[in-house]
Amino acid sequence: MHPALHRKNTPSLALNKYLKILVFYFYYFLRIGFEFFHAVFESYFRKHFS
Repeated sequence: MHPALHRKNTPSLALNKYLKILVFYFYYFLRIGFEFFHAVFESYFRKHFS
């Protein structure tokens, strides 16, 4: 086992926190992107099919 991983469990704890933050930001940007693209597509379809 690697020495850094064998030390209590602070590295894995930090990694866990980092992953949680990463997932949170990923979800946040995904939602913003979805809203943005939805608005763009809606205006596009309104322009072309009205």
